[in-house]
Amino acid sequence: MRVGYSEIDNLVIKLDKIVNHYDELSDLEKYKLVIEMRLLDHNMSYIHLDDIRQIINLKYNRAYKNVKTISTDIIEEYHVDRSIDCVTRLVLDCATSEDFKLARRRYSSEEILSLIKNDKIYPIFARIFSKYYLKAAKRHYEKDTDGNTSLY
Repeated sequence: MRVGYSEIDNLVIKLDKIVNHYDELSDLEKYKLVIEMRLLDHNMSYIHLDDIRQIINLKYNRAYKNVKTISTDIIEEYHVDRSIDCVTRLVLDCATSEDFKLARRRYSSEEILSLIKNDKIYPIFARIFSKYYLKAAKRHYEKDTDGNTSLY
């Protein structure tokens, strides 16, 4: 069962409240959102990135044709303990214009902002891909920091 625009729009609004405004909500508002999300989960199928791309096209009068995952060069490194390091990389799932091609493996924050400004991409999800390494093997982390995660 595919869901309609209004159901997805309501879900996106609720997700935005939980993700971006959680600290501003009262306990009662948090409780109501959790209950509503559980009810929606029983009445809706999964929302696909392509569904969100279509909503963006309708809501903002755009013509994005694809959804692509873009890896950035925005990383954070930290120590887990004496022998293990962690490297996290920002990865964006974006609606993209028909003429947008992934030209490189990683994009800088300035390149991402330029692509957004020129309507080449529209970020849907920002996620962090984490990789843990033994300190002795840390130099090899660049080979596999792009996750191919399709479930969110």
